[in-house]
Amino acid sequence: MRGWIAATLILAACTLAGAQVNTNGREVTQAAQAWLASLDKGQHAEAQLPLDSPERPIWTYLPQARKGLPLKRQTEAQQAAGIALVKASLSAAGFETVSTIRRLEVVLRDELKSMPEARDPDMYYLLVFGEPGDK
Repeated sequence: MRGWIAATLILAACTLAGAQVNTNGREVTQAAQAWLASLDKGQHAEAQLPLDSPERPIWTYLPQARKGLPLKRQTEAQQAAGIALVKASLSAAGFETVSTIRRLEVVLRDELKSMPEARDPDMYYLLVFGEPGDK
């Protein structure tokens, strides 16, 4: 997977796809807190940046190195918490778009035989900016 709350690629991909963002702030906050709490200290350092980070406005849908914690380097429980964060952050249609994009990585990998490492459904990154809370 390659991207994820005030996150990177996944939310960007949904924006490009015209998906609406879920407006239930409490659910998103709880999901972000749960995901961050599931991470060890090293993972947490990669998964959260200050709200005013210069990285925040930088995103792209192209496969490339990026800030954040890839799903590939998370346990199954951490991945489930991360996916729950994405689901809480998006409308049902937006979440389905994200899920479809991830599934299509396998198709693209089969088509782009010259660079299979670039198309991995587990190389999407999650990154939280700021401290999840009421503000």
